[in-house]
Amino acid sequence: MSGSYGSEGIMKIIEHQENGINYYTLVNNHHMSVTIMDWGATVTAIKTHDKDGNFANIVLGFDDGADYITYQSFFGATIARVAGIIKNARWRQYDLTQNAGENHLNGGNMPQISFEPWFLERKLHTSDQVGLVMQYITLDGENGYPGTMTITANFVLDNDGKFTISYTGKSDKTTLFNPSNHTYFNLSGDAERLIDHHVLKINADEYAALNKHGIPLVSCHGSPTPHLIFVTQSRLDPRLLTSRAGSITASS
Repeated sequence: MSGSYGSEGIMKIIEHQENGINYYTLVNNHHMSVTIMDWGATVTAIKTHDKDGNFANIVLGFDDGADYITYQSFFGATIARVAGIIKNARWRQYDLTQNAGENHLNGGNMPQISFEPWFLERKLHTSDQVGLVMQYITLDGENGYPGTMTITANFVLDNDGKFTISYTGKSDKTTLFNPSNHTYFNLSGDAERLIDHHVLKINADEYAALNKHGIPLVSCHGSPTPHLIFVTQSRLDPRLLTSRAGSITASS
């Protein structure tokens, strides 16, 4: 599908329901759109034009929304309370749920809030922005975390084509909070095409190697293996697409 980025439209939020899941599509004046469902506060599609005017969905996801429930993939999902792995599933004196061997992954699975319905708190609609505010309440002791916490996810699309996700958490006890979103991009718009032609830049002056369990080691200054350096714009090396060996995480 193709179209002209210059053609003007009207900013709007389109809603529909399918198999008990609510979908909200944010559309800006240039017809760029972002679709979010309340199941896991998940981004299911980002449709936009490329530099040549071609229009496509540039994120990975399922065509059938029911598959998000069946397969419980993290595609596009909100991850909380803590994204990533907590070694030995233990924080201070708290034992967290072990859902990755002896470790704790992506906030645990009792419940896993990436696979739970979120509440639409309100919609945002101004002259140059459309957005959603979604909330989820996780109770004291769930997955081993202290404190009842209200997690708020903000999704905002503006007329410049900028899509922003931000999270806040409010707890009645001292606790951990390090959320993330698990959207995977393929800017070609073709999920069958490799991303080795993509150019990447990471604004970070430190890196941390991961061990075989995906747990970050001590942060390091300097440069990692050459094919993992992205402090300036660099094309993705094919070696990154065939092996997890030498994977790094970035910290700023």
